[in-house]
Amino acid sequence: MSHSTPTDISPPDSRDAAFVDDLLREMLDHVKPPDPEAVIPWRIDETPEGSFAVLPAGKSLADGGEPVAEMRDLRMARLFVVGLLVHDQEKRFTLGDEHDGQGYPVLCDGEAVGYLTERDEAALEAINLADALARTPAALALLCELAGNETLEAAGLIALLHQES
Repeated sequence: MSHSTPTDISPPDSRDAAFVDDLLREMLDHVKPPDPEAVIPWRIDETPEGSFAVLPAGKSLADGGEPVAEMRDLRMARLFVVGLLVHDQEKRFTLGDEHDGQGYPVLCDGEAVGYLTERDEAALEAINLADALARTPAALALLCELAGNETLEAAGLIALLHQES
């Protein structure tokens, strides 16, 4: 008999996050949380072998659903879901073909927003990934959950210090 245990990959309860202040906590008490499947359209099922299958929401291994990926541990499966959430985001930044004296133009909507001194496609891909994460709240929330409290506390301190400088 096949055994499948669904693993909840909904966004973490923000009230438990280290960086949430009292005002946000009060707001959360009055807001109905969104349907987790609408926010994160993926689910993770544990396989009989102990690995973790990533499936579209609404599908399950028990119902014969076909996974899009299978990972050895839950953390990797969740990280894969983050990738799936940002993977289809529009890449807003491109790199100009010619060095124009200042560097290779970084273009957004056809307009130069900055320059790279060297033609670096990997740096451009990193900019697009960071932009996609910043525009995908579900992916950012899941990534924050994966980071853990110690990393979130450090990030909150860095953000606070950065705002004050």
